[in-house]
Amino acid sequence: FWIGTTSGGVILYNGFSLRHFTEEQGFSSKWVTSILEDSKGNLWFGTFGDGAISYDGEQFVRFSEKEGLSDNMVEALFEDRHGDIWIGTERGGACRWNGNSLTRYTAGEGLADNSVQSISEDSTGKLWFGTRKGISSYDSEEFRSYTVAGLPWRYPVSSMLLDSSGDLWIGTNGGGVL
Repeated sequence: FWIGTTSGGVILYNGFSLRHFTEEQGFSSKWVTSILEDSKGNLWFGTFGDGAISYDGEQFVRFSEKEGLSDNMVEALFEDRHGDIWIGTERGGACRWNGNSLTRYTAGEGLADNSVQSISEDSTGKLWFGTRKGISSYDSEEFRSYTVAGLPWRYPVSSMLLDSSGDLWIGTNGGGVL
């Protein structure tokens, strides 16, 4: 399994030994915030300051502001049912990688806030984004947002999970789980 660190890149533990990946091995970040394995077996690493990094088992590819990412501080990674990779950022909303290009989605397009902390998908294919100011749903055409001011809690959303019954669990920063 993979271990993300706050000062030493990523570590792969195979059950017997540790293999450390740092800048010397081609991994361009020291601080890892999130890890995702996509349906093709590629690994994705969200970093604090260096964007998102994909790894196909042989080489690392960086997606940063230079390559069109909206913000280099990545908070969340998610793969939707179509195989698109969603990247939630600290200040730049969310970006979707469709395998060819990045598309940005921000508060200007309807997100509750540009700080996307978590991403989930429900059984209908609707995406859910947890932000510091509430949650947003996206049906591939438009966003609908539920801000903290209009909800029964006043805390930033830090994590979300859609369970097997279809219930959306929302973890907040300071307000518990809803």
